[in-house]
Amino acid sequence: MSAQVDVVSAALFEGDQVLLVQRKNAPYQHYWSLPGGRIKAGETAHAAIHREIEEETGLKVPHFLAVQKHKSAGFTLQVFAATAPIAEATALDDAAAVRQISLKQIPDLPYTPDLWPIIRAAHHRLIT
Repeated sequence: MSAQVDVVSAALFEGDQVLLVQRKNAPYQHYWSLPGGRIKAGETAHAAIHREIEEETGLKVPHFLAVQKHKSAGFTLQVFAATAPIAEATALDDAAAVRQISLKQIPDLPYTPDLWPIIRAAHHRLIT
């Protein structure tokens, strides 16, 4: 039996737009997803999400308004949600591309499993 892995992602919104990154590496190479990655040993989830966002997009997000946990086979995902100036994002590190996209357009993209319901839930938590 493998150990549980802890992962973080950021749902960054500006109006009805969300920031997505296109994965450069496997798994799900070339699929669209939220910026994020694994929490390093000894690192807090908050430190990890700040590091991952900056490494993948160059953005610095001062604070997050909501956090949701999602459990899946082999990992726990913590999704941090915030509003941010996402138009300033640049593809860095393991992101092949970044894209600011309308929420209405997400279902038409090739995206990682559960991305669309995670984004909807995060957006709902920010606006309510």
